[in-house]
Amino acid sequence: MPVVRDAPGLRRKLVAWFERHQRAMPWRATRDPYRVWVSEIMLQQTQVATATPYYERFVARFPDVRALAAADPEHVLAAWSGLGYYRRARFLHEAAGLVVREHAGSIPSDPRAFGELPGVGRYTLGAVLSISFGASLPVLDGNVARVFSRLSGLPLAIKRPADAKALWAMAEALMPGGAARAGAPIDPTRKVSKAPQRRLEGWRLVDVLVIGGGNAALCAALMAREAGASVLVLEGSPRDWRGGNSQHTRNLRCMHDAPQDVLVEAYPEEEYWHDLLKVTGGLTDEALARLVIRASSTCRDWMRSHGVHFQPPLSGALHVARTNAFFMGGGKALVNAYYRSA
Repeated sequence: MPVVRDAPGLRRKLVAWFERHQRAMPWRATRDPYRVWVSEIMLQQTQVATATPYYERFVARFPDVRALAAADPEHVLAAWSGLGYYRRARFLHEAAGLVVREHAGSIPSDPRAFGELPGVGRYTLGAVLSISFGASLPVLDGNVARVFSRLSGLPLAIKRPADAKALWAMAEALMPGGAARAGAPIDPTRKVSKAPQRRLEGWRLVDVLVIGGGNAALCAALMAREAGASVLVLEGSPRDWRGGNSQHTRNLRCMHDAPQDVLVEAYPEEEYWHDLLKVTGGLTDEALARLVIRASSTCRDWMRSHGVHFQPPLSGALHVARTNAFFMGGGKALVNAYYRSA
């Protein structure tokens, strides 16, 4: 997966490419948010050559958002007839009414407000606001995804959920500070080859890609790095939410044949194994389970090396202090320690 080392330089290359190869299109001659919005909705699932005459007739008949909001729904659908996916027209008409009633007829430049309008998804939000208002928002469509695939040398596809998550993370990393405008104008009639090509300067491949920043993901990333691999972790959550469900974990169940630091008495492999069977009802790969059970007796030293602290056993809690090592500060402290180590 690529890592951007010179994002401004790459954006300059993309803008320069666009300036050389762009075609004249009626919606490119304006920054009017209404007309940009109409064009983006029409171009969903529709080729440029097909959408262009419809766009010209539509904005001639409904020249602004107030005209569209005041129109009879049947007239709007008639103007859309032949484009297909008629829900787009219904949402656009409904959204125009909301703009008139709730925003005094001015299309909102605030991402939250615009994103709440019917039919406005993540791509439309970024495209309309970045083109019309200069907002610093990423965009990702099939053409941008193919560019990322070409740059990375990886067969990423926007329709695969895991790939889409990675592609959006790449777009966000690449396109702060107005970079969306460098990615958005790629000419959709100029198809980018699906075959991986020579990567542009400013990108490099890494050995291991980890998507998500939970406990398992961070451990995998840290261990891969310790083994000498180059690693990229893609995590789109805000700082306070990072780690996902791992924030809510409190302890680690550990096998031990004798008392160990924060563990009392003994919790041998066989007892651990039989306790596990009670939970799984016997649907367990024994060889793999026993491997994990044995590893639990030694993994705390590795965790400590990455800043994780364990709570001393509490009096009156013998049953859990015998089987479980508790994280000092809980799961959030665990995740934060791994991020600091990374």
